[in-house]
Amino acid sequence: MEQEMMRYMISQGAFAVLFCYLLYFVLKTSKEREEKMQSTIDKNQEVIGDLARKFDVLEDVKIDNLKLITEHNKGIQINLK
Repeated sequence: MEQEMMRYMISQGAFAVLFCYLLYFVLKTSKEREEKMQSTIDKNQEVIGDLARKFDVLEDVKIDNLKLITEHNKGIQINLK
């Protein structure tokens, strides 16, 4: 039984080496891809943060304009006759 197992392992040696090489290659490329993806995510987060701050400014301007319009309209009386 042990001899059969040894023969099988020896006969599959080239495939074992190929498997180890492919595993190493896949892990290496996955790490590189993960680093690029994380960099892209970080850049996207910066852009989202900038847009959120600009949206807050725009929202403040909108609120200020609504207050001005409301104050202006208080002084106007409408005659609907």
